[in-house]
Amino acid sequence: MIEDALALRGEVVHLGTADTFGVEFRDMSPSEKRAVHHQATTLTAGRK
Repeated sequence: MIEDALALRGEVVHLGTADTFGVEFRDMSPSEKRAVHHQATTLTAGRK
């Protein structure tokens, strides 16, 4: 199986409380955004 690779730069951002955070990506193309969304969805589905 061949998997796509993404090389992204992001920064950690805090989301209101000391123990919640996310990663913010800037200047992404529409295709990069779709790829990130797809990978995040795939990873989340694997946890269930």
